[in-house]
Amino acid sequence: MQIKSVARKDLIPFAEKVFCIYKLSAEQIRCCLKGCAFLCRYMESHDVCEYVPQIGEQCINDLYEQSVNKYRCRQVIPAIQALNAYIEGQKTFVIPQHPRYQYKDYPFPGEIGLAALEFIKIYSEENRVRKETIRQYRFQLNNFSVLMEMRGVTLSTLSDTDIYAFISSRHNIQSDRFSSLRRFLSYLFTAGKTNRDLSELLFGMVRQKGTKLPSYYEKEEVLAIENAVCRSSCKGKRDYAMILLASRLGLRGSDIVNLNLDNLDWENNVIRLTQQKTGQEVVLPLLTEVGNALAEYLRYVRPQSNIKTVFLSLNPPIRPLSIGTFRCILVEYFRESGVKFQEKHHGPHSLRHSLASRMLENGISMPVISEVLGHSTTETTLSYLKIDINALLRCSLSVPSVSDDFYNQKGGVLYG
Repeated sequence: MQIKSVARKDLIPFAEKVFCIYKLSAEQIRCCLKGCAFLCRYMESHDVCEYVPQIGEQCINDLYEQSVNKYRCRQVIPAIQALNAYIEGQKTFVIPQHPRYQYKDYPFPGEIGLAALEFIKIYSEENRVRKETIRQYRFQLNNFSVLMEMRGVTLSTLSDTDIYAFISSRHNIQSDRFSSLRRFLSYLFTAGKTNRDLSELLFGMVRQKGTKLPSYYEKEEVLAIENAVCRSSCKGKRDYAMILLASRLGLRGSDIVNLNLDNLDWENNVIRLTQQKTGQEVVLPLLTEVGNALAEYLRYVRPQSNIKTVFLSLNPPIRPLSIGTFRCILVEYFRESGVKFQEKHHGPHSLRHSLASRMLENGISMPVISEVLGHSTTETTLSYLKIDINALLRCSLSVPSVSDDFYNQKGGVLYG
């Protein structure tokens, strides 16, 4: 009998049988089962109880839209392809292999280029290195060879100035470039090709990492995300309450999915909880709109259950939602809201960052923001100062004017 659909609760054991029928390797089965777990969360977030091939195709399309990392795609996409192949009656299925990497034919010009090729060959033969490492070495040392050729440098004239000229480029200051160049320069000295060990110049040098700014959304964008929820449906009532906890109270996703009925102090209109990340207790006001959304969900939507967790799945088996499911739910409303999110983080934490940004704009002090966000110290909260553009502008200094004498010194030869 041809199977046309599979119940969500049966999907993982069904998939395991399918993978065995198709004789996938143990490693492939392990990866595909992880993909199936993601697929189950995706179905749960979209309130889908039965798996059909169209749901799998929709999931794949959403993966590409959300720019999910390639490792997740390699788990989910083959799993869906295998499930769909079996449901559609295919007798065999083979996971498509990724094309093997073909080394790019870099020029490696000049005397230094030839020495670099010789070094890469010896290094790869004497050490167990991945193909990706060799690819990086070829790319980086070719760039070094090209610059040295442009500067007219040979092995006998290679100097400190040449090394600094190469690493001064922002493209060449990453730690992996230091590593490959350091090993190459050490090889040149050991092999007697240079009179001095120039690799010593690179010892102790570390890459200066750029500042990582929190992702946040403007007030109008957050409202658009909230308004994208259809609050007349059972799923919408639940999702709206969860989103408000993130956008209005700044709760972490882990604290929202683990929120307990005992955490809701209705008499005093507060939420008391111990944070999953820090273990610190935090007390937050139960704002009117948040309280109303929670009350509506608890009264009309939440399934009858002995489970104490507030947010549960709407269909059997009844269980608490996972953080992965909440992320999928949130992405759904990001997409429906029309807010541009593809180039930014768009999980629960982005709503938390957005709340912190609005509080800064309204002149709320750092200790208060730190208390609301549940940070253990105000130092953690200081990272949000980087996104307070107005405050940064108030701190900026005007650039002093420079007299004409400065530009005309020495007859203007310096700036002529």
